[in-house]
Amino acid sequence: MQAFGQVDGRDTDCTTDFPPKPDDWRDGPRPTTTTQPCEGGGPCIQEPRPEERGPTDGTQDKQIGTGTETREITKKVPKTVPCTTAYLPCPGSCGPLTLPYWGRISGRSAHFRGRINEDARRLEVTLTYTASDTRSLAMLTISFRFDQNMCLIRNSSMGMNWGKEEVVPMVLKQGEQFHLRFKVQPTWVDIYCNGQKVAAYRNHIPICQLREALVSGDCTLTSAGSKFCNIPLVWRIPSGQLETGQRIVLRGVTTGCSWSLNLADEDQNNCLLYFSPRALEREIVRSSFMSGRWGTEQRDGPCPFQMGKEFTFSIQNDPSGLRFLMNSIPFGEFKHHPNVNPDKDYNILYIDGDVDVIRLEK
Repeated sequence: MQAFGQVDGRDTDCTTDFPPKPDDWRDGPRPTTTTQPCEGGGPCIQEPRPEERGPTDGTQDKQIGTGTETREITKKVPKTVPCTTAYLPCPGSCGPLTLPYWGRISGRSAHFRGRINEDARRLEVTLTYTASDTRSLAMLTISFRFDQNMCLIRNSSMGMNWGKEEVVPMVLKQGEQFHLRFKVQPTWVDIYCNGQKVAAYRNHIPICQLREALVSGDCTLTSAGSKFCNIPLVWRIPSGQLETGQRIVLRGVTTGCSWSLNLADEDQNNCLLYFSPRALEREIVRSSFMSGRWGTEQRDGPCPFQMGKEFTFSIQNDPSGLRFLMNSIPFGEFKHHPNVNPDKDYNILYIDGDVDVIRLEK
């Protein structure tokens, strides 16, 4: 099994650069922008029904008075699509790590995994930040107090005086595994525990990025690290293709209204699978883009992705088609296109939209 982010405790070199194509499948099947705001802010991109689509030759009809005007559609495709480390562990994160653990982190996110002791009383995680003026540090501490059945969050001002404490629901239990995740937003920090968002803690001063982390208390810490991958993400599948019987596993968090995962051939001329969960519609749009044309859309079936919750999603290449699994439980399938060789043609994976990718592996 090869992982995007870490293999045998070492970071993988997965930087790739693919030239953009002037008119291809990267934007999905002709999205339309609505004015309805989504929870993450900004307009939501929703997929029109097949009957609502305009021409498929790269133009779009715009009604003006009693006539029509045909105008060209300009697709915004990034000049380069960088692929950076999806899960960057701190040194020695193959675990268990010695407590108290003090490690350097960087970027705008941090992750900690481990197990709470059976007789645990306290667990604390403290993060230090680089302030916007580059001179001062702000600190955020989350303290799980099992002996008091409560969880406190607090941070310091620039004068290092502790600010007002906030109490949030206790979401951990003694003896269970935990995954803590912190993500720095412009004016607050989102805190997730075991895939569930538990708090959005407002910063006392503007924050640029994380600097260091301290973990202490009654637990076994197995990994600690930082950074998500850049989106859009392009990943050349290890060994060159996704063969029959193999699967891709994606761990991530849905952060907004929609995102898409695509499987393309080596030349990226054809999108063999377009897979796009839609939070507002509670649907997953599936299609393909072959020889310059979009295939029939599929929207039936469940949509197990939930905004703000961590997921583990797998695509398995079966003889009959691509099987979809959530937490190892099947929930759908997409048949192979007749012109696709299932053992050779699934070469490139492309991810874009409202999603944080924590780990990707084959």
